Amino acid sequence: MKLITDKTEIKPNRVGILKALNTLEKSAGEKDTIFIFFSGHGIEENGESYFLTRDTDPDIAADTAVAKSVFERTMDRTQAKIQVMFFDACHSRAEKDKSGEGKMGRDLASLIEAKAEGRVILSSCGLDEVAYEDEGTQNGVFTRYLLESLRGMEWFQPVRRQDIPRREFRVGPSTI
Repeated sequence: MKLITDKTEIKPNRVGILKALNTLEKSAGEKDTIFIFFSGHGIEENGESYFLTRDTDPDIAADTAVAKSVFERTMDRTQAKIQVMFFDACHSRAEKDKSGEGKMGRDLASLIEAKAEGRVILSSCGLDEVAYEDEGTQNGVFTRYLLESLRGMEWFQPVRRQDIPRREFRVGPSTI
């Protein structure tokens, strides 16, 4: 398992995330289950969805963020037969305003709605919906309840809530 946060060697910037996805793509075998978790901000520009990283410049998101298509390519190319993705991302250009422009667009919704054998994608919102933050935990509401649900599971115990800071990216294979 590879955890990418501000406190780890690999940082949640564009290059760190791209390297982690590349490693996952090459290292996961047929008997592996891969989990990808992204919590942060999203943006849609010219019909394409992007996930903002620590070093993204929203004014040039296409050049500095991680495109949805990169996540999709990793899932398509990996040998892992079971793939689970979690996206907790608003689409409001990293602004607190949750008005209409913060809604998920068609590009990301198409990935979430796509049917692929062995692939499950859970998202904090759907087409034309908005994801919300829980100011108390400084995570998305989706992430808050996901963590609360997982807390009772034995395999999740090594990962404590305090080890999961706000706005993280998590990627890694595990053998089933």
